[in-house]
Amino acid sequence: MTRAAPWSRRLGIVTDEAPSTEQISNQLDGLAGAANRWAADPWFDPPTFLGVAGVKVFRDLVYENRGLMSADHRYYRAHGLYDWPQSRRTGKWWFMTLALLVKRIPFVRTRADTLLLRGKMRSFLLVLVGHSG
Repeated sequence: MTRAAPWSRRLGIVTDEAPSTEQISNQLDGLAGAANRWAADPWFDPPTFLGVAGVKVFRDLVYENRGLMSADHRYYRAHGLYDWPQSRRTGKWWFMTLALLVKRIPFVRTRADTLLLRGKMRSFLLVLVGHSG
């Protein structure tokens, strides 16, 4: 017998389509046994959207503030509660190298600053220029 999810109340089906009353009695006995097993198990509410979302929001908060919440971060990391890869050393190395180049080389820094400023202003310019004509 396959076991349903813990919050499922489906215990079985009893019909009067069996040819003999003995088979119907066997079905009723099976249903009563399933009801006893279900009653003996602890009740679990199904996970709701708010519960799952709350766990994920708190997980993200722990990861973002892992310097302040170091004990929580260690627990989450040790128990595999982060469901994305955290240690991509090659990507981290490339990012740090690029950040160092942008900070240290003056003409790269000014170019990056203008591109970032232009990117930040793009949505405002679309609203101002796009709707005027």
